[in-house]
Amino acid sequence: MTAQAFERAYRKRRSYRAARGSMDAWVFGIARNAALDELRKRKRRAKLESDPEDERATAPEDQADMAIRRETVRAALASLSGQDAT
Repeated sequence: MTAQAFERAYRKRRSYRAARGSMDAWVFGIARNAALDELRKRKRRAKLESDPEDERATAPEDQADMAIRRETVRAALASLSGQDAT
């Protein structure tokens, strides 16, 4: 992420204006935005650590049905492209 921030700063170096603030603040803003972009990207790709509890599904038939539904939803989500998943 650090390299990405410096790459962005290098590419946008002509847009820096001393009248708007210090160069340190300008680079910090670029780094902050790069970090936020990375966090947003990771959030979109987050996976469930465990299955949510469903108190209604107590009978073995209900548990099997819920497992099939979960797998169907997971497969559908996995087939989405990056733009569709957001």
